[in-house]
Amino acid sequence: MAKSNKKPMIIGVWLGALGAIIVGFLGFSFVKDNNNAEIQQLQQEYETKIAVLQKELSQCEQDIKVEVFSTNEATLLATETVPVTSGKEATEEVDNNTEDGDAIVEAEPEEALEETVDISDADIEEEIDESEVTMAENQQVSWGPAKGQAAGICVDPDCNELIIWEQLKQEMETSILPKLTDLPPDSQIMLKDYKDKKDWIVIIADENGKEIANVWFGANPLNKWKYDGLIRIGTPKAPVKLFGTFERYSDGYYEFNNE
Repeated sequence: MAKSNKKPMIIGVWLGALGAIIVGFLGFSFVKDNNNAEIQQLQQEYETKIAVLQKELSQCEQDIKVEVFSTNEATLLATETVPVTSGKEATEEVDNNTEDGDAIVEAEPEEALEETVDISDADIEEEIDESEVTMAENQQVSWGPAKGQAAGICVDPDCNELIIWEQLKQEMETSILPKLTDLPPDSQIMLKDYKDKKDWIVIIADENGKEIANVWFGANPLNKWKYDGLIRIGTPKAPVKLFGTFERYSDGYYEFNNE
């Protein structure tokens, strides 16, 4: 009797489990279908917004093309050359060139071009006449006091032109000293007396005033003091070691000369 009661109980358990599985599956299918519906709705809304944006973009492109065309047309109209005619001649010209109510006024391009070229050539010739281009020439220098002149350098054999000491000192400080890498950066150029001769020698001294180099204008201390017009800087005592050789130009430029 007990055994016959167990069988319906087991069948009931299985039927209950099967029912739960069926309910769960139906519930999952319902949730899935709802999610798919929401996704489809969102996709439709997105496609609608994309279509609206594309339409607005197309309208903007059309507006830009119209604006660019209007700007180019206005520029062409502004750059056209229209000769000015007044009085009776203007009236006759408009009547002759008008057929459909639009007056056409044209300039003579060849005549206008010839006139422009003539004016430009005249301006160029006048400008060339007014400004003469001169090239700087190299100079052979010599020390002024050796020729009875004040401290400075002569830039011609007869010393008709003298570069005075103040100008010469400034030129050397800006054009020569920076190129003498063997000398201290704070070196200074100064005049020095020799025996009873005032301002007879040009020296270069360090920041303490100690003489570290001499400057020779025109004479070559390495070739029996022969004259060649160059400027040399070297040790003050024999044997002379040169720190640099320079050639002066008429524009005040000093070119480094590699001997």
